[in-house]
Amino acid sequence: MNRNRSIRIVVLSATASCAIALAALGSGGDAGATCASISGVSSGTGCSSTATSFAIGVGPNTTASAIGLFNGAVAVGNSATALIDSGNGNIALAVGNPKPTLR
Repeated sequence: MNRNRSIRIVVLSATASCAIALAALGSGGDAGATCASISGVSSGTGCSSTATSFAIGVGPNTTASAIGLFNGAVAVGNSATALIDSGNGNIALAVGNPKPTLR
């Protein structure tokens, strides 16, 4: 394994760990608001992945999909969508619009 690939795997693993921690600590809010999929095993609705990849969605109406090898997709916020539908070693991050505040 060459040095660049090793660094990429470490960064991808760290990103996945942070995303999972964020999903675990974040408020669930609405039903179906939070989802996770790691190596094709999904929890909640709106997230999908293939072997060696992960997808995390935190917030209402979020969707995340990571298709390919060593890909990661993280969607955070209202109606955020992160999508990787091909390639290897990619990371997608999407941040949705927050809910309006009442004054």
